[in-house]
Amino acid sequence: MDLATAFQKYAQNENGQLVLQFSGTEHLCKISIEDGEAVDIRLGRFDVDETIEFVSSHEIIEVSFIKGFVPKKKLPVPITDRLLGEGAYKSPEKKPSVAKSDIAKPSSGGEQVAAAKINKVISGYVDIVGPLGVVMLENLLKKIDYTRNSPMPADDYTFMVEKLAADVPENMRVEFMQTIK
Repeated sequence: MDLATAFQKYAQNENGQLVLQFSGTEHLCKISIEDGEAVDIRLGRFDVDETIEFVSSHEIIEVSFIKGFVPKKKLPVPITDRLLGEGAYKSPEKKPSVAKSDIAKPSSGGEQVAAAKINKVISGYVDIVGPLGVVMLENLLKKIDYTRNSPMPADDYTFMVEKLAADVPENMRVEFMQTIK
């Protein structure tokens, strides 16, 4: 998982602390998040610039998110663009969280996936991933603007299944894909 994906998955629209373990250090990187923006970053004794340079060149080993964490310190301006690259992430207040190119809405009369099939995917996902899966699933459904128990455009369905499959542990992915057929 890269930093942009971790940020999108855990920190979007949230207040809290994104905690990352990177290769090459025993220290945890802690990114304070306020309204979906990175407002502080800490990694060992590195200053902000050194930390940003380090995280951009090392692999993430582990990710967790502490929801509701209130930052004790804040930088003068958010550093989200510096961390993820200019334009790589847009705050939910500035633009939609999922780019339109990621979810192509079919024109009227486009192919729709039945609500029963969608419910089967949702159940299969939650059964495998567990309670945390419910939170992650709800965030994804909100992103694609899906109302439960209604049909879904085929493009949105494909997007949803790809994102959910990526969240399922690798050793259980085949089981998940067989469950949702």
